[in-house]
Amino acid sequence: MSTLRAWVSAGESGPLITLCGEADMTTVAELSELVTAQLTGGTVQLTFDVSELSFADTPSIQVLLPAASTLRKRGGDLPS
Repeated sequence: MSTLRAWVSAGESGPLITLCGEADMTTVAELSELVTAQLTGGTVQLTFDVSELSFADTPSIQVLLPAASTLRKRGGDLPS
């Protein structure tokens, strides 16, 4: 069983989602819910801190694609 720890804090230009541990198919729903909750409020800029993330599988990374698309439509982006 993998362990993903994720939380949201205030970043310099909007919400900052920090991810620690492993993001895989057992945690993708949790990650998706966290990202969706941030987008629901009309967020334009969303930043991820993955410096403590030891693993991310394809489904977990794919959570970011619709988030990036939504942010671009709002005139924002996921900073790189």
